[in-house]
Amino acid sequence: QGASCGRLQNYVTTKGGILLRQNYPDLGIDLTSYNASIGIRWGNSGVPQKVNDEGKKHQIREATDCSTFEICRDFVANGYPIWVCSSYGWSSSRDENGYSRQSGSWGHSWVVMGFDDRPETIRKYGFPLFLYNHDWGRWNGGGRRILGTQIDIPEGSFWADARLLNRCETVAMASVNGWPRQAPKMPDFLV
Repeated sequence: QGASCGRLQNYVTTKGGILLRQNYPDLGIDLTSYNASIGIRWGNSGVPQKVNDEGKKHQIREATDCSTFEICRDFVANGYPIWVCSSYGWSSSRDENGYSRQSGSWGHSWVVMGFDDRPETIRKYGFPLFLYNHDWGRWNGGGRRILGTQIDIPEGSFWADARLLNRCETVAMASVNGWPRQAPKMPDFLV
């Protein structure tokens, strides 16, 4: 919630890690729904040690800065999420294929879930797209059907101009504690 991506990256690779979107009764927090006040509170007072210890169960062991959207695309194609920070805002309206235009300015971090650089996509939009997902849930509206498919993108996500990633802070996350390595199962149309 308005935090520094460098500070967050340092946290998930050293002091804590990733908390799953679930209820943690032993920690006194319920993360099943987005609640900005938790991050704001911990940003001001520090993260409780019990939460740090839980996060370390899913600590990220490697984080790589990505300087171009092509590098981001290649990491996503190999199953690694991309963490993005910028001051870009986005339209809350998607077109019939789930595309949203950059509009305004917000400070927030998001995750890149996929890319679409198929020739038909570039013919339609003039550039490749990347799929953004956000922790806000259903905040935007409009089409969700991926161009030329019968597949919908998740609620709250949208396609955006991939070239904009060249001006964002982007980090690939790899090697996370607590989950065994798996072969990527991403559909071809998303990479």
